[in-house]
Amino acid sequence: MHFSAIFSSEILNASYILQVEGIVEGQLLMFNMMSEASKSEVDSSFNKELRKKTLEWAAVRAELQLDDGKTDTYICQLYEILAKGNTHHAYQDRQM
Repeated sequence: MHFSAIFSSEILNASYILQVEGIVEGQLLMFNMMSEASKSEVDSSFNKELRKKTLEWAAVRAELQLDDGKTDTYICQLYEILAKGNTHHAYQDRQM
């Protein structure tokens, strides 16, 4: 494969990763906002089940010995929203 094609492919992959990260961060923010708005309407057993599923997801990643990365950060943020009702979002760091 030609060098320019490899370089171009790497740029596209990096661009795609940034887009996916932005989408996931946006979804976490919206989930956080919706959770706050509907806190009294959400059944506690449903919240407990979501927390359990989130921990199971993290456990599978640990068992597979996957590298820590953004996925693990997102898992932690999701769990924090479920358990505490709020989390720190990436956009807050970019607003300075």
